[in-house]
Amino acid sequence: MKVSLRNVLITALLLFSAGCSQYQEKLLQEYGGTYVGDNGNVSQILSRLPGADSSLSLELTDQIITVNYHHNQIDGEPSEWLETGESMGKMFMFNAIYLSILVPNANGFVFHVEEYSFSITKSEIENVLTEQLGPLLNEEEKWDPVKVEQFISEKKEAIIDMIDSNEFRESFFAEFPITIED
Repeated sequence: MKVSLRNVLITALLLFSAGCSQYQEKLLQEYGGTYVGDNGNVSQILSRLPGADSSLSLELTDQIITVNYHHNQIDGEPSEWLETGESMGKMFMFNAIYLSILVPNANGFVFHVEEYSFSITKSEIENVLTEQLGPLLNEEEKWDPVKVEQFISEKKEAIIDMIDSNEFRESFFAEFPITIED
């Protein structure tokens, strides 16, 4: 089945703004256990996450997923996720969380929007998630799409609440800041 770029982008926008629709969640869950070297599946995951309505480039080096978002507009509309401040921070958090769940062998995540940069290691994001959500999937379960789907279904509301919490975001970005590059 061929999915049009426009439909993917609309779905990605609705994912975050509607609090992670069940349909979008199912699309993401099918990529549970994706290997970091599988550029196609990592790209598919990114096409369903916030920021997909901008043009982006992907680098997979040393098991680090680096995403460069560009202000180039798709369908003539600028991406609301690339605005500085709250929306960009939410995008970085959401994408790091979901990539850490769906790509078990990734060692870290780096996101760039023009001069802004955010990076976090897999162990750092997992420590935050364990503190906020309780136990995560074990190493074997991380590769099992059924277990990943179950985990996402059980934790989706807590993830959204965490990302929406001003207090949590302030604490999170105090520890893992968005930096401005020269």
